[in-house]
Amino acid sequence: MADDLTLARDLNPPWRVLRVELHEDVYPPPEGLRTPTSVAVEIGPEQGGTSQIALYSLDVERGRALTVFAGQIQDHIIDSTGGRAVPACPGHQHPLSPGSVDGVASWLCPVDVGHHHELIVPVD
Repeated sequence: MADDLTLARDLNPPWRVLRVELHEDVYPPPEGLRTPTSVAVEIGPEQGGTSQIALYSLDVERGRALTVFAGQIQDHIIDSTGGRAVPACPGHQHPLSPGSVDGVASWLCPVDVGHHHELIVPVD
């Protein structure tokens, strides 16, 4: 984890969290379903440039919401760093993929889950 924090500082991404707000779908849901609700997190450069919105769903279990949210942010990081494998899969050239291990949001080796997996949000 300390290595990931050092990497994040070293990358010094040119974007920050710009806005966080409740996001409610503007289209009515099909009959019998309720409107999906998410927290919209806008990330992007502090001045100018293109921002990206990642949605954290409030309508699914926490692990699934965190997995999807982490994947959206990871895609933005990879795009904004020219394809850098973040977070890197130890011993491999590809990034880890967001997924679930026993219902817990985790970073997984996309080739072999047994090779490496770790929690997306570490528990102290």
